[in-house]
Amino acid sequence: MDQTTVDRLVRGESDAVRESRVLVTAWLMRNAGPPFTREDVEDMAGETIRRAWRAAAEYQGRSKPETWLVGIAKYVLRDERRFRRRHAPSAVSLEATKLEPAAQVDPEELATDLIAANLAMEQLTTDQREAVRLLLFEGLTSKEASRVMDKRDGAVRNLFYRAMMKIRATDKQLPR
Repeated sequence: MDQTTVDRLVRGESDAVRESRVLVTAWLMRNAGPPFTREDVEDMAGETIRRAWRAAAEYQGRSKPETWLVGIAKYVLRDERRFRRRHAPSAVSLEATKLEPAAQVDPEELATDLIAANLAMEQLTTDQREAVRLLLFEGLTSKEASRVMDKRDGAVRNLFYRAMMKIRATDKQLPR
């Protein structure tokens, strides 16, 4: 594979597409691992070629075309793993998911708890509230939250830790 193959890929020539797809499929077969079937690998190879075709006009030749294509395949594989991890069916059995009738909740106790939670959240800085929202309520990892908040991973973890310490301290001070 060479620069002319990339040029042919831009033009959509079937030989260039086929040559690129064979290279990408072989790489994905070696690197995808057991949870992925042959059909999954074919789908990822197709997505890689689609992304490469869209980006081929910007290819500057600073690396070998094979390296460039494999780099795109790595991102496609990473995206697919992330998607599957986030959307994996729960391992909980159907029996365990059956809901029992709700216990009688005391409205006064519920109102007190909601007020306490609100008071605790008001004690936090804006960044701490954002860290709690992203990590606790939206279920993001600290790395993902750090990208959202445009902060270092360690800073987000520190914000979350300090926020939780404030919340716990506030909870101990509230009358019961």
